[in-house]
Amino acid sequence: MNYRLKEEWDDALAEYNKAIELDSNYTSAYFERGELFKRIGKKSKAIADYQKVVSLSNKPETVEAAKRYVEELQKEKKKS
Repeated sequence: MNYRLKEEWDDALAEYNKAIELDSNYTSAYFERGELFKRIGKKSKAIADYQKVVSLSNKPETVEAAKRYVEELQKEKKKS
């Protein structure tokens, strides 16, 4: 997350990928990686990560946020 805050996208992505590799059910890593993908314009990858969050998370507020982001990104993709 520190890399993302400093806008060091490649390093942040590597850290999220490693976290997911170590624990494929690590919801926070998928959510944060989705945030990163959204920020750098990789909408399809962001959608995939948010959808993974929806399938894994047991926290209603996290699921709702991920669903909202999926809807927003899908609308943006249609406009493009």
